[in-house]
Amino acid sequence: MKDIKLARVFIKNTLKALEQYQGNLNKDEQSYSHTLFINACVGFLMVVSESTLDELPDCEINEKDWGISPNDIKVIKDGKSVRNVAKQMRHSIAHFNFEYEYSDTISLPIKHITLKNWKGNLEVNELSFLAFKTFVLRVAEEALKIIDKETK
Repeated sequence: MKDIKLARVFIKNTLKALEQYQGNLNKDEQSYSHTLFINACVGFLMVVSESTLDELPDCEINEKDWGISPNDIKVIKDGKSVRNVAKQMRHSIAHFNFEYEYSDTISLPIKHITLKNWKGNLEVNELSFLAFKTFVLRVAEEALKIIDKETK
């Protein structure tokens, strides 16, 4: 049995860590906030996958509510539901099947991210980082709502 309360604490603490990093960044300091967010995605999507995935909405994603348009996803096995997109993105991030423009010497802000999954289960090319971030944060928020309902 998974510890659902630990999932809540982990998600909330990860959100706070992202805020804290941004708040403590000095004016002229090199920012690694996008890389930090990719790392947070591993945690968010893993914890959600293991704790609340089956309770995530089964409706199709849409840009207004979830940040990603169904048209942004070129290929996905089993449909474009919130639940399935979160699952497939989890696999992509966890198995290091993503790409973005980077530099060997400085941290570049990530403008677009490409996500893929093995066996052609997912292909999202040049997704704006804002859309990606919006989706992942909405999934984390939804997971917190689910956890709060289950633990009352």
